[in-house]
Amino acid sequence: MKRATLKKILYLEMEKYENKTYDALLTINYPYIYEIEYDGQTFTIEMELLEQKDEYLNVGFIIDAIEERKFINQIFPVGSNIIIDK
Repeated sequence: MKRATLKKILYLEMEKYENKTYDALLTINYPYIYEIEYDGQTFTIEMELLEQKDEYLNVGFIIDAIEERKFINQIFPVGSNIIIDK
């Protein structure tokens, strides 16, 4: 699977968390790892709390295609982050 496709799927998943509040995101037990299905394939999403400040949270996301576990994706994972203001 192309990295651009993985990014698209990851961004769709990140949208679910962008509208959550600072306090709601703090209730998640990090690292939070779960699976999703998209177009008949299974993907692993990993969320990590990268930074916690009084003013904001920085939450990182990484995606991996379970069926395709490519070595390159293990070295250079497809990921991004969101910053949620308090």
